[in-house]
Amino acid sequence: MPHIVVEYTANLRPEAALGTLLPKINAYLIAQRTDSGPIFPLGGIRSRAVALDDWCIASGDDAEAAFVHVSVKVGAGRDEATSKRVFDGLFELLKAHFAASYARRGFALSMETATFGEAGTWKHNNLHARISAAAAAAAAAAASVSATAATTAISAPDSAAAPPIFAAAVRAAHPV
Repeated sequence: MPHIVVEYTANLRPEAALGTLLPKINAYLIAQRTDSGPIFPLGGIRSRAVALDDWCIASGDDAEAAFVHVSVKVGAGRDEATSKRVFDGLFELLKAHFAASYARRGFALSMETATFGEAGTWKHNNLHARISAAAAAAAAAAASVSATAATTAISAPDSAAAPPIFAAAVRAAHPV
């Protein structure tokens, strides 16, 4: 968790840029942290958009009028202050994304959050394990590349080829 559903009226489709909004939402949520680490598990962050082909706003007289409603569902476990901070920021991100639509037409943007416990939910997924394993493999590969580069630079007999930070060590180990 969280799961984000962005419902939007289909008349926004040409300008809504949902292909950029959903990754922005995910990146924002991934970046949220407390002193003890990430607020949300990476494998639990999922966003999707649903275009509404049929809708009516007020009397239905303004065909240009549009709305976006964002539902955010999260599992329990975050204190109220943290949730408020995170979701206030998410709403600001949404407002910025849809600012042009707001400026040019009748437009309503709303967001709601729902927090629930484990009772009443059923889950079967391997995303958390797969994403964690992929992140660990990427970190190990990066560490290996860094270690190999450092070892190569230190043992290189040609001090001119070594990065400046290693030049003195190379010259000391391999005097000319």
